[in-house]
Amino acid sequence: MRTPTPAPGLSAPDPTALRSHVHRARTAARHSRDRSTWRRAFTLNPASPSLVPALRVGVATALVLVVGGALGHTELAALAGLGAITAAFARGEPYRRRAGKTAVAGSTIIGSILLGSALTGTPMLLQIAVLSVAGGAGAWLLASLRIIGPGAVVIVFAGSAAAMTGDLPRAALATALGVAVGWLCAMAPVTRAPEHGTDEERRWIRSGLTRLASAEFLGAGARITVAALVAGLVALGVGLEHPLWASMGATAALQSITFASTVQRSIQRLVGNVTGAAVALAFIAAGLGFWPTAAAIVALQVLTELTIARNYAVATTAITPMALLMMGLSGGLTTSMALSRVADTAIGVIVGVVIAAMTIHPDDTQHLARA
Repeated sequence: MRTPTPAPGLSAPDPTALRSHVHRARTAARHSRDRSTWRRAFTLNPASPSLVPALRVGVATALVLVVGGALGHTELAALAGLGAITAAFARGEPYRRRAGKTAVAGSTIIGSILLGSALTGTPMLLQIAVLSVAGGAGAWLLASLRIIGPGAVVIVFAGSAAAMTGDLPRAALATALGVAVGWLCAMAPVTRAPEHGTDEERRWIRSGLTRLASAEFLGAGARITVAALVAGLVALGVGLEHPLWASMGATAALQSITFASTVQRSIQRLVGNVTGAAVALAFIAAGLGFWPTAAAIVALQVLTELTIARNYAVATTAITPMALLMMGLSGGLTTSMALSRVADTAIGVIVGVVIAAMTIHPDDTQHLARA
């Protein structure tokens, strides 16, 4: 029998390349189960805490929560608090570059809030699909422009929170005010941008625009989109209360650069969500009013920024109750929400690791060998 000839313009799959890829995927899977991988997830990095940047984020969050509470708009105060997270981006950059990068990051949060508000009342399947694309697009943009910070997971979180709140005009205004406060706090205490180094500071824009068209960054964004979509659909399929949290888990896992760091981050996020949910349950049992809740959110936000460079599991222990308390401001916090957070996160990180293993790059095997 004659061997079929590939269609013009198409090449037959290379069996050797396919076998190599399968071997890499299996190696990656073994790495994720290795005991040493799990032990490393609990080690503390030598980085020292940066108090001033952490306080900037805390002050920004406190300002918007106080104003929102004083005006009696507690549900909008939570969205303004999400906008204030702008202060957590690009915190180590020179002021001129920080101004541009935090503005871009803040714009993505506003865009996600607009998108989420527009999705209020729509089927959850549509919300998962749209916000997964938004998360992937945000990851592509932030990575291309090298905007370091909380990452695209904030975009998915903001969109999901807005979808629960509705009221698009007021949600957008509250978030925009929060972003403005976050931007001002990020720029404090500078009063005038330095004149020197203007050309050098503008290079990040030109190089970032070039990277936007890179297959590497486009592929990373697409991978996050697929992982967030699959995780959300799985969580929806098994009947979990907040399937978009599974999309957040997958997004957070795949924000890492290498497969080894993806696995480590996934372990840390899962462990941090378990311990963080326990903290959240304690807050639920305490039955806190708005002002004690606002104070707890600010304290947890500062703690997050102080510990994020040391160990992501420790930081996530603060992030989880903070996120739940923020959502509680707009709709009430329940025990089932805290438990759902753990289950959704487990699905998200597992899907993220599986997709990372299936799409592992040949160079990543070098990182696994050194890990």
